[in-house]
Order: sequence, then structure tokens, then C-alpha cells
Amino acid sequence: MIPLSAIASNPANGWLFGIAPSATWRMGNPENTHLSNLVGNLLYTTKKQLLISSRSNIFLADDSWILAIFPYISAIFRIRKFYPQFARRKPITTRRLAR
Repeated sequence: MIPLSAIASNPANGWLFGIAPSATWRMGNPENTHLSNLVGNLLYTTKKQLLISSRSNIFLADDSWILAIFPYISAIFRIRKFYPQFARRKPITTRRLAR
């Protein structure tokens, strides 16, 4: 596994800082099995966002199976401190729906 530092900038997120780990391995005979890989990133932005994503392609021996574990997971979590209306949201009940 190789963790690399990541720095970027764009108008939607501002500056982004974090890590982008990557791993590559082979799960069978090199003559008939492709390389497997896993790539991800964990970034924090100047607009108080946490960006997480990963993807992978895993080839079993003789390429008998190709697994796409976490084909694409991406989520944006804003710090609740800056968005308290989402942190204190009341659950919807049948009584509230009847009104």
C-alpha cells in the first residue's frame, strides 16, 4: 500500500487536503491473471466537507472471477456545527403526517 498526499482546488469545494492510498497485487499466476487494485481517497476541504471515495478491481486466480468491491462509493459529509438544522431534524411520525 502506498499512501500519497493529495492537494487540489476547485470552485465547488475550495482547497482540498488529504491522502490517496493505493494498492496493487496479483492473486494468481502472472501468465493468466490480471493485476488487482484498490484506490481511494480521504479529503477535507476549506468549505468544511469530508470527501471519501474508493474503487477497486479484484481478479481471482486465472481471472475466474472479477470482483468490483466498492465500485464507487462517494459521500460528502458537512460538519454539523455549520448546519445545525440537519443535526436536529425530528423524525417523521404518523401524527405529523396526518396534519
